[in-house]
Amino acid sequence: MRKPLDLKGEHFGFLEVLERTDKGWLCICVCGSQKVVLAGNLRSGTVSCGCRRQQILRTTHEKRKLPLGEAEKNSL
Repeated sequence: MRKPLDLKGEHFGFLEVLERTDKGWLCICVCGSQKVVLAGNLRSGTVSCGCRRQQILRTTHEKRKLPLGEAEKNSL
């Protein structure tokens, strides 16, 4: 018989596993947010509470910013 999975104290990217809940594993992110994540998702690549995705999107958006056109300048 398989031994129950114990991920408590493990790190997956920016997440640290705190405890097992009835819905999955309670994790804390480096940003301070807590999130319940399924064990399979932790092992297959979930690395943050979502803050990393937001950071990547923000960075990508800032790189793509174009100079203001005339319409945008007039509305300011």
